[in-house]
Amino acid sequence: QGLCLLRRGSVAEAMRSLRTAVDVARAQRATVLEVRAAIGLAHAAIAQHRPSEGVNALSELCASLPSTFDAPELRQASELLLTTR
Repeated sequence: QGLCLLRRGSVAEAMRSLRTAVDVARAQRATVLEVRAAIGLAHAAIAQHRPSEGVNALSELCASLPSTFDAPELRQASELLLTTR
């Protein structure tokens, strides 16, 4: 839902939805979904010209993952973090 809102230009609503998605995924221990939602949140924050709000959260999440965690989403998150630094 958050990504659809972002595509429609409803950035503030998208950020709220994506924060909720991050929280729900974390509560359910759905790591891949948490990373996906955090990537979306970072994109939404960048669109609002507040990149640190989303990028810092994504960076902290990636740093907290075990070194054995290997998923395409992690590579996507790493690429996003590299382009925003």
